[in-house]
Amino acid sequence: HLLASEETVWESFDVGASWEIRRTPAFALASSIEFAPSDPKIVYTGQAEPLCLFFPETTCKLGHGVYVSRDGGTTWDFANDANIDDLALIDLAVDDGDPQQVYAATQRGLFKTTDGGGNWSAVIGLPEDVRVSAVTIDPSDTRRLFAGVETHGLYESTDGGETWTQIAAGLPPNSGIRDVLFDPANTHNVYLSDVMSGVYRSTDGGQSWTLIVDGLTTRSTTGLAISSDGLHLYAATNGEGVFRLDLNGEPPVSTQVAPVEESPAAKEELSEEVSISPVEEKAPQRATVLFVGIGVGLILLIAAFLLVRRTRRGGLL
Repeated sequence: HLLASEETVWESFDVGASWEIRRTPAFALASSIEFAPSDPKIVYTGQAEPLCLFFPETTCKLGHGVYVSRDGGTTWDFANDANIDDLALIDLAVDDGDPQQVYAATQRGLFKTTDGGGNWSAVIGLPEDVRVSAVTIDPSDTRRLFAGVETHGLYESTDGGETWTQIAAGLPPNSGIRDVLFDPANTHNVYLSDVMSGVYRSTDGGQSWTLIVDGLTTRSTTGLAISSDGLHLYAATNGEGVFRLDLNGEPPVSTQVAPVEESPAAKEELSEEVSISPVEEKAPQRATVLFVGIGVGLILLIAAFLLVRRTRRGGLL
């Protein structure tokens, strides 16, 4: 069961062989699709104009907030209030244990809901009125968060977003963070993509970072994905596809690559968002599906071993 985004949401029940359109109430680009790990029938999507997603230096005047589906992505409703309904949504993170608790990274800061989108409040303690480009939750401790703030760097909260600490050890100043990713097999290992300098790894839970760019032909990394066993890291790039780093020195035993039928989404040249429903396993784990537009079609890459949790952006292997 897959959901993909373009200026609407597309749904597939056959691993991308065929797709059906599922319209949300607004028609901006669906910037993020997140299944609730504890209840795969609940799905959230954020929407924004394309310029807000790919060119953060632009002034984003249009946004359509957050929408929720409670039937796996077939039908959608507003999940907004006056605080967020006109904001450009960049990223979403759903609490692993509570499908009603969601964090929304927007062009004007980080917001949080505890009632499934009925009411949103601004998360304080981060730089004010600044784009938050990435947000993620530690799957082993849902009170622990990382947020990437445009030109300000990485921030960590250990109390559910009440207070924040900036982390700078090993990271560049004025960074352009695009993704932060926990290793589902060992959450002491954390990965970060920066659109200006490449991929970073932390082995101490995000307190210090090391640049890992061997084999990358560009430093402009826009998203990350990791296999459920934590052995294979995928980095999406701006214009040069996806690169794989085999952390154990061996390629995946099973990597499924399937062509996707031509659709309006297949004609986009910018990376889109796609999500896979976490219904295959008793204990949901991170879903990792990568999309890239290549002008005349899309290639769907399911990154190793029945991955079944939240998805991130990506590209071509």
